[in-house]
Amino acid sequence: MYRNIIALALLCCVLLGCVGCTGTREEETKPTVITEEPTQKTEPVAESTEPAEPTDATADSSSLPAILEAIPVEDQLALMLANRDSWMNDEEMYGTMYNLTVTDLDHNGRLELLFGSCMGSGLFTYVDMWEVSPDGSELVRLDKSYAEEYSQADVICQEATVYYDQEEDTYYYIFTDVNRNGWMWSSTEHRALWLKDGVIRERTLGAYVLETDESYVTHEHWYDAEGNEISMEMYEDQPALAYDNCQELHAMMLWHNIGIEEVSNLTDEDVAMLLTQAADSFLVD
Repeated sequence: MYRNIIALALLCCVLLGCVGCTGTREEETKPTVITEEPTQKTEPVAESTEPAEPTDATADSSSLPAILEAIPVEDQLALMLANRDSWMNDEEMYGTMYNLTVTDLDHNGRLELLFGSCMGSGLFTYVDMWEVSPDGSELVRLDKSYAEEYSQADVICQEATVYYDQEEDTYYYIFTDVNRNGWMWSSTEHRALWLKDGVIRERTLGAYVLETDESYVTHEHWYDAEGNEISMEMYEDQPALAYDNCQELHAMMLWHNIGIEEVSNLTDEDVAMLLTQAADSFLVD
């Protein structure tokens, strides 16, 4: 009986010891729980699996204009050289002196080739223009907004005033056009010339007319674009008044003069040099 009492006491001590160890381990490893209420900053946002609604910038990407890769200048000049027979053509030549230059009148990155002459006592300017196609594969002859017999602006010059309309993204080049009819009549006009959407256009801004009668008395007259007679000072101001909301710039061009007897002797190397020099020299600033 005494032994049974001692065994029972020892068993109770063991059981009490196990309960104490278990309680201590749970207390040490129990994780800390934060019970602070979430604020607007810390409140988690549930992730949505629904596709996002398109914004204005991404709703219709197909309506955005495609950006064409720039065509290297040397490739454009090589295209002009390869097509020299189409623009340096005897059938298109008049007079005894021919003129050649390369420009980028509309600043679209595609060069234009200008070839023609100023001929006769009436100083009639006849210049054709070609432009590299958007994909760089063709040299396209540009359309004109005026008839072939129309006296073009005297574009065969080394420099010109330019007015840039930022809203329309258009460059207006100011030239003169001189016409003569014998010794009794001559006219000098202010002309604006611009290239837009593949078409060369011109606009008369004012005119100066000098007439000599049979008694050899000269009479001078100045007119605005509508034909109203104005003063000489107002005539000189017509281009600036017509484009008073535009940025005034200055253009430099290099025209090569080629005598008719020299044309057939020009090698491809000669023409390539003329084209390169002209392209390098064109500047609007």
